[in-house]
Amino acid sequence: MKQDGTLPQRVKVVKLMWWIPHFRAPIFRRLSQNPHLDFVVCAGDSTRGLAGEKIAASAAETGSTKGIHWRPLASHCLGGPLLKNYEWQPEAVKIAWKEEMDVLICHGNQSLSNWLVRAICRMRRIPLIEWTQGIRGPERGLKWAVRKFYLKWANAQLLYGTFARDFFASHGFKNEELFVVHNSLDYERQVSIRERLTPEDSRQTREQFGVIDPEERLIFHSGRLVPSKNLDLLIRATKALQTGRRRVVLVLIGDGGEGERLRRQARSDDIQDRVVFHGACYDEEELGRIITASDLCVSPGATGLLVMHALVYGTPILTCENTAWLHGPEVEAVVEGQTGCYFRDGDLDDLVAKIEAMLYPTARKEGMRAACKRMIDEYYTPEYQERVIIRALNHVLPEEKRIPLPE
Repeated sequence: MKQDGTLPQRVKVVKLMWWIPHFRAPIFRRLSQNPHLDFVVCAGDSTRGLAGEKIAASAAETGSTKGIHWRPLASHCLGGPLLKNYEWQPEAVKIAWKEEMDVLICHGNQSLSNWLVRAICRMRRIPLIEWTQGIRGPERGLKWAVRKFYLKWANAQLLYGTFARDFFASHGFKNEELFVVHNSLDYERQVSIRERLTPEDSRQTREQFGVIDPEERLIFHSGRLVPSKNLDLLIRATKALQTGRRRVVLVLIGDGGEGERLRRQARSDDIQDRVVFHGACYDEEELGRIITASDLCVSPGATGLLVMHALVYGTPILTCENTAWLHGPEVEAVVEGQTGCYFRDGDLDDLVAKIEAMLYPTARKEGMRAACKRMIDEYYTPEYQERVIIRALNHVLPEEKRIPLPE
C-alpha cells in the first residue's frame, strides 16, 4: 500500500504458451488471482506436440481452466524438413508490439514467433522472462550455441531443476538471473484426497486388483504407453518376479500406441492375470486411490511428472539412472534410499533385484512415506512456484513496481 493509503496499480504480466497443460492450471490460477498481478495466459488449446503426437491433457480438456485469465491464441505447427519441430503464433507478435505490459514470459526457442517477440521486447524495453525446462542434459555444439543465444536475450530464467541452473551458471549466465521454479500438479486437491483416504480404502483398492494375500504386492506405472517409457522391460520384470515366486500385480494407467503390443507380451509371458491395463485416467480421486494403495511406482524409462504424482501420495518410485538424460527435471526429487531408488538403465536383472528389494520381505514404503510427501510439500507446489515467480518478477521490475511475496 502506498503512503496515501491507495493500493499500487497491478503489475501486468503476459504469459505466452503453445497450450495450457492440465498440470499448469493450478499455478496459473494462483497467479491469475494474485491481487498484485494482472496475469494473463495467451495460449492455444492444442494437445498435440510439435511432431503431431498426443502429449497430455489440456486444461480445457480436463475442465480446469476456471479462475485462469486465459486469452485463446491461434497456434500453428510448421511443416517441411527444416521447420517440422517449430511453431508459430502470429497474434503473439501483435501482443508484444501493441499491448502495454510490465513483463512478458516466453516458453522456448522452438516457437519462431518468440524470436520476434524478443526483438520487440528489447526495442520496447519490456523485461522478458523465459520459463522452460532449460535443458535435460549437457549440451554443446550448434544446438547449444543457438539455445544460448536465444536465452541470453531474456532478463531472467525460470528453470525446472537445479541441473539446468548449474549448467547455465557454468556457461556464462548470471546466478542472480537463474530461478529454480520446479514443477507442480494439482497439489491442494491431491493433499485433500490423501488426507481423506483410509487404510480400508487401500485394502479395497488392492482387492480390486486381486492383491489379497499378505505376500502379494501392488506396483503401478502411470503415463502414455509409448516406446520411451520402456514398459516392455517392466512386464518382463513382472514375469521374472513370478518365476521367482514373488507375487506382484502391475497396474498400467494410460493408453498409447504401445498398448496392444504390451498386451500381447503379457499374454505371451502368461502373466495376463498379473498385468492390469487400466487405460487413461484423469480422475484424481481414482488416481489417488491407486497410488496410495500401491507399494511402489516403477518407471523403467523416461519419467517426469509421474515422480511428483507418486511422491505426493507417499509412494516411492523406482526408475532408471539418468545416464542417457532421458528424464525430465522432476527426477531430481528421487533421492536414493529416501524417496525412491534407481536401477541400471535397460538392465532387467538389476530392475528385478531392485523391485524385490523394495517390496520384500516387507515393503519399504512405510519407512519412506513421510520423506516422499515432504519432498513435494516443500518444493513442488503452486505456492512454492508462486513465490519463485514473484522473486523473478521483482528481479526484472523497477523498485517502485515490486510485488510483496505471499505470506
